[in-house]
Amino acid sequence: MVATPNLRTPNNVTVAKMATVIVSKEVTRMIGPDGATNLLKIGALLKLILPLYQKYFDAVDTGVIQLEDVKGHFSPAAWTALTNPKRRLLEEAIKKEVEAVKQQIASHMLYLEHNAHQMETLGPDGLAALENIMRELTGEGGEPV
Repeated sequence: MVATPNLRTPNNVTVAKMATVIVSKEVTRMIGPDGATNLLKIGALLKLILPLYQKYFDAVDTGVIQLEDVKGHFSPAAWTALTNPKRRLLEEAIKKEVEAVKQQIASHMLYLEHNAHQMETLGPDGLAALENIMRELTGEGGEPV
């Protein structure tokens, strides 16, 4: 009888990394060359969007909604009809909504930054294709893909 070597069971972090690599390879296989080209186009567009989204995020993050500004969304009669407790309730609801929007934007930023990082890990051929697509999308003369 031949003894089989004892293989160490990978830890949870290693298993998670294996899953990431396997999914990436399987998605690449499933989408084929046309899908890979479309994915590069999406990546290029996201790369163009990232700086704009950062400016949007910064503006929302530093902006403050004042109750006095909110008053302009109501007719004078409707504003007068709001009691002070209702105005405070409105103000609190607005603050919660602003935080929810900030969290949503932050989540989008994380996705965009992750995508930008993925684009940076492309090999030389992938980077060349990405640059070509960027030139095409920005009207700087890239070859149609």
